[in-house]
Amino acid sequence: MKVERTLTIEEIYETIEGYDLVLTAEASLADAINNRVENPRVGKLAYTPKNLIRRKFQNENLNQERELFQKIISVTDLNWKEASHLLGRAIDYWQETGTMDGFPEALNQDRKKLSDVLSVLENSSNIYGEMEDYRVPAEKNLCVVGLYQFTGLDRSILPDSYEKLDVFSENELELAPFRVFDSASQLVGATIDNISKLGGQSTAVVVHPDSTYNPLLRSYLRCEEIEFQVTEKLQDSDSLRTMLELLTLGLRHNRIKLKEVKSVIEKLGTTVPRRREEEYLTKTDSSAAREFYDLIREPRERTFGEVVTKLNQTRLSLETQLEETLKGLQLWTEPITRGAINNLKYYLDSFDVKTEESNQGVLLVNPGAVAYIDRPVIFYLGMSTAWDLTLERRPWRDLEESRLRNSNNFKALIQNGEKQLYLVQNSRLNRPVTPSTYFNELKPDLTSFTDGEKGDDYVLHKRDGPTVRNFDSSHMSARPEKVTTISKSGLNQLVQCPRDYFFSNLIEKPDRDYFRKGNVFHEFAEFYANFPELVEETDTKRLLDLMVDRMKPIVDDGELPRLRTEFQLGLKLLKRYFDNHYIEGKVFDSTSYRSSQDDNYFAREFDRKLERGFTEMVFLNEEIGARGKVDLLNGRELVDFKTGSKASASQIVKNSNPALFEEGPDFQALLYLAHHRKVIPDEKLKFTFLHVLDDPGSIIRGDFELQNFVTSLTYYPWTFKEFLNRDEVYRAALSSETRKRLLEPLGNESFLQALSKLDFEPGDFYSKEKAGKHRDQFEDICKEYLDIGRGKDLTKKQLKKASGSILKTTLRRLRTRNYFREDVDSFEGLLDDILDDLNAWRKTRFPVGDKDLEEVKNRDLILAGVGR
Repeated sequence: MKVERTLTIEEIYETIEGYDLVLTAEASLADAINNRVENPRVGKLAYTPKNLIRRKFQNENLNQERELFQKIISVTDLNWKEASHLLGRAIDYWQETGTMDGFPEALNQDRKKLSDVLSVLENSSNIYGEMEDYRVPAEKNLCVVGLYQFTGLDRSILPDSYEKLDVFSENELELAPFRVFDSASQLVGATIDNISKLGGQSTAVVVHPDSTYNPLLRSYLRCEEIEFQVTEKLQDSDSLRTMLELLTLGLRHNRIKLKEVKSVIEKLGTTVPRRREEEYLTKTDSSAAREFYDLIREPRERTFGEVVTKLNQTRLSLETQLEETLKGLQLWTEPITRGAINNLKYYLDSFDVKTEESNQGVLLVNPGAVAYIDRPVIFYLGMSTAWDLTLERRPWRDLEESRLRNSNNFKALIQNGEKQLYLVQNSRLNRPVTPSTYFNELKPDLTSFTDGEKGDDYVLHKRDGPTVRNFDSSHMSARPEKVTTISKSGLNQLVQCPRDYFFSNLIEKPDRDYFRKGNVFHEFAEFYANFPELVEETDTKRLLDLMVDRMKPIVDDGELPRLRTEFQLGLKLLKRYFDNHYIEGKVFDSTSYRSSQDDNYFAREFDRKLERGFTEMVFLNEEIGARGKVDLLNGRELVDFKTGSKASASQIVKNSNPALFEEGPDFQALLYLAHHRKVIPDEKLKFTFLHVLDDPGSIIRGDFELQNFVTSLTYYPWTFKEFLNRDEVYRAALSSETRKRLLEPLGNESFLQALSKLDFEPGDFYSKEKAGKHRDQFEDICKEYLDIGRGKDLTKKQLKKASGSILKTTLRRLRTRNYFREDVDSFEGLLDDILDDLNAWRKTRFPVGDKDLEEVKNRDLILAGVGR
């Protein structure tokens, strides 16, 4: 691909070094020319038109657009957007035409508002007016470089006679080939590798500021500790963003949760505990949050200046330019309002306020900003249509002339330096990348960077990425401690999705309203169990007030009446439960259970000391690998209070069997019973769930039955086959008239003998289908004890129906609603295997598993498909 050759900076300098004055529209070119001047002289050789005027008025303050805007908003009634819009149009007209004559007619907008803006321009000393009034003296030996770049206002300072230097020659230059990369990382990596070899002062990178390459390039440069020139702007200040966020939060602080202000609080030098993130800022008792709340509340009673002064006393360091800007905008002494904050944000979006500039290292260049770069090696990244400059239609603008100017600037830009490297991508995110349309003048209908001849026009590059230093990974050599026990929640997660378990342990979760509500019920139940007389003596209203107060920091005020109702209903149910159940209060030895050290809200409020011996009891059993906390330890019975929906005994048994559960595992009852049978061996045990909010309607009506809120599972210290020899099986089967026709003539002893002869597998009674397959066998056994036929003990039809009912209903229910010795034995084996897997995964990687990922807690952190 060929292009009109432009003169190099060296060639330009050699041509113009003998002139008194050189003018160019390019500040970068003027600097490059002046850097080559060796002989002493008064003033510089090269200037831009604006800089020439600044030199003439060097001791005077010439307002530019930003300062003029500040004057307009201070002396007119225009809102800030109107002021910025009209001022921008006026300056654009002035620069394009070189005069303000005819502007009101050309703009054709509100004459009163326009008159206000023009009045400020006419009565303020500004760079644009001084340029219009100035002419370079005719006696100056003047040379103008690149006249095509000059605007009408630039040309207005030129004398009638001067020399011109056309930067384009009649010769053509063959451009270097495009270097095509597969990814942004590869492209930037190649750039970094070359800069590392060449040195920062010898290189420049032309990169669009909004491209994916720009942040990636800066990140890699910092990682490699390669300096690069950068202009820091006030609007990019993290401290300023923090202040604006803080002020905005202050205007709506009544509805803010701590999680919304956590990042701001931390930047001020304090922290918010993770568990409190769901609490409302106005209601929390967190000391750090209260200090922050004191800082932002009632912002309308404070001025911007007061807030800046206060923030500068914290760890947040605000730039000095912020104070200057606020005073220039007359906001320093203004009260903080939403409108004032929005105006400040608009100003910062519209005008650049520089805070710091560096002149060392790699030069980063915006492709639309300059045409000349004074570096030996130039990297051009991207070169897509994002490099095309947008031209707004204006009555006073010659669009064709503007397009030609931009095209010529592009042609000059891509020829800079002794060596040019064009680094591009042909596609991104599976979409083709279109080259800048400026290339079409050089090669019509260019639609892809790989159009043309391979080798001459483009080169394909493969690369693994930048060879930057790796992060320190010495901590990986540490050997993880062996996990010897696991809780019911950890076990449930690990079986459902090991990767979900990993993230849950890695990421601390905040307290949620439903967690706290559950804790309130748990703590009240414990308090009632330990101090029943005190609870009975206490007014219910006070108890409810305490419960609601506990929830206020974490829920919206509109939710409190509903919560109060739920607490009132739960209170009735818990009182009924404790009134109907004798609590043994048996204290087990400390090797079996020990007291929890958790705080009890009600004990604290009533100034009572809890001597825990049967409530909130913790166990840790390394023999079987289990740990947990029991809400109520009542002899052979373990009780757990729940606020969620009720599950049946058969659902719980099913969900504790890895081969059977569908929605999600639930190992709590099985895990706790496995430990409790070690404490009380060879005994029948019970695990009870009390669902305090399962059927609120019946509690409201007052006709509720306690058993409807209870789900109990019994553990039998026998195998299921051994259990079938016990009398309670016979009694359970007698509950049906159909079964009685068989059981009464058969009798208890013969029935149990018949059951003992059944040949079945352990899982056969988990379903009706499998249980029914034993009917023929059971009928044959029963015939050994009975005469079957019309007029005898029972008919064949009655035997068939009764046998089916016993197998598919009685035995299946007994099997699926209780735990037997083989269940817990098998579970302990499963627990051993899971702990072995867990410790192995801790050394390598936690797998995702094959269960439904929609049910896991950390779904957004877990990759599905091939990426997992």
